[in-house]
Amino acid sequence: MSKWVNGWKALGFDTYQEYLESDLWKEKRKWILECFKNKCQRCGGKGFLQVHHKNYKSVGNENMDDVTTLCIKCHREEHYGCSD
Repeated sequence: MSKWVNGWKALGFDTYQEYLESDLWKEKRKWILECFKNKCQRCGGKGFLQVHHKNYKSVGNENMDDVTTLCIKCHREEHYGCSD
């Protein structure tokens, strides 16, 4: 994996959303999903996986300690405390 510059603004993106829609993030997301064996790290599910940033200080320079993979239900629970 190539060296990543710290922060989405340093990478030339104006917003976090723009970074998430970039080819750069899509490549990194694919790599992260593969590293986590394409499964939710909370429930073990394999459907509708998302990469969750544990913090935002390393966005653009994520390492495996900064992210995890969660299914959509567990990701919602992580952010909102419920799955509904």
